[in-house]
Amino acid sequence: MCLTRSSKTSFSRSVRAYIGLLVLVSLLLSGCTPPATQTPAAQASATPHSSASAQAVTATTAASVAPAATLKSAAEYLSETPCDHPYLPLRPGTKWGLNTAEVVMTLEVNQVVEGAEMTAATSTRSYDFGERYEQSWTCTSDGIRYDDIIYADPNSRVALPIAVIEHTGLYLPSADKLVVGYSWDEHSVTVNRGYTITMDLHYTVESTDPVTAIQQTVSGVQVRVSGEMRAVDKDGKETVRSVNFLRVFGLGIGVVLDDALRLQRMQVTY
Repeated sequence: MCLTRSSKTSFSRSVRAYIGLLVLVSLLLSGCTPPATQTPAAQASATPHSSASAQAVTATTAASVAPAATLKSAAEYLSETPCDHPYLPLRPGTKWGLNTAEVVMTLEVNQVVEGAEMTAATSTRSYDFGERYEQSWTCTSDGIRYDDIIYADPNSRVALPIAVIEHTGLYLPSADKLVVGYSWDEHSVTVNRGYTITMDLHYTVESTDPVTAIQQTVSGVQVRVSGEMRAVDKDGKETVRSVNFLRVFGLGIGVVLDDALRLQRMQVTY
């Protein structure tokens, strides 16, 4: 595929957004169900969890994340909902800031709606270069998967759904499965701004060593992410990129390292 310098920069940023967090977490340029179907948040039938009454603390000092630091294992973590994963605490009002030398990304959880069979979390992911995504996650006892993404164009201010053609697998399985050697797969085909993007990712837990983030040392999970991303433009020109990086989670914190993105700040609600 031949790209101009500006289109290479745009595509490079889209790729990093796709394979970084997200969380991410997962910085995934994928994931929206067709408009004709309801989102999981609309289907969930319980009262939304709100951050209005929660006390927010900035996790830049030891006291900020004391509840997480006192835990010896994920089994001791008290989850509020299925989306409040011990290694990815999607709680309303919680906010992460991750960056590289070139990119600054912020992810904030807006709302969590608990239903009878599944729970849905919505979040906003924004970048210093102007792009913003509204994302929802589906959470069950099996783990967490992304379900819906809408790209908000900073120039036209138009919300553009990212259409999902296929999606299978999880972003993060339940905590009890995160032991050394455990593997799982995630496959997706999406359409975004003229590109059809196919992601085939393989995840393996490499270690469960402690991690240090925002002045705290907590239990950790190191996941090797490998696979391939294939992008085809509207003219049929193709670009293929191999994926191989480490994604590191901290207990009660979330993602602390994702490819080149590293956690720099956190605001968490307890």
